[in-house]
Amino acid sequence: MLAIRTGRLFAMTPPTLTTDRLELRPLIEADAAWIETLAGDLEVAKTTRLPHPYPPGLAAKFVARQAATPRAELNFAMIRQTDRAPLGVMGFVRFDGSWCAEIGYWVGRPYWGRGFAGEAAKALVRHGFEALGLHKIVGSCVHTNQASMRILERLGFVREGIQREESQRFGTVYDVHLFGLLQRDCEWLRSEQR
Repeated sequence: MLAIRTGRLFAMTPPTLTTDRLELRPLIEADAAWIETLAGDLEVAKTTRLPHPYPPGLAAKFVARQAATPRAELNFAMIRQTDRAPLGVMGFVRFDGSWCAEIGYWVGRPYWGRGFAGEAAKALVRHGFEALGLHKIVGSCVHTNQASMRILERLGFVREGIQREESQRFGTVYDVHLFGLLQRDCEWLRSEQR
């Protein structure tokens, strides 16, 4: 459980972020239905912290929590612009009284392998450093989630450690890889600002 000091929580309503193919918008009540469907896939749950089976009503509680102000989480619905299809959820959790946040995300299995998570993560990292004033963004993933590792590495995250046999999901034990990105080390962001 996070013990959050006031003054370092996310206090604003999330903006809508756009990329070439995606819109990252604040979660709304109607999102609960598709979240339950996409997050309810065992293959999605295997490499995330999502429960499986996904309990009915949990998505509605998650979405409702996003309306609280201030809050420790800042989550976005990932929406494909061309057909308004919901793809997954991406966001930050801010650490206790910190200028650091953890990026987290999941994408529905029908949309895997198309670069959506990487595109959305780049927009969210930019938002974290430029608009939220974060100093560091961290991420983690189990050792079998090579796609997430590649996303973080492409964005410049540095592998900071491995927690051996840290996670157990559905009878399998996983090592958890830890990544971090300091704002000053984010080369692509600096080059885009010039």
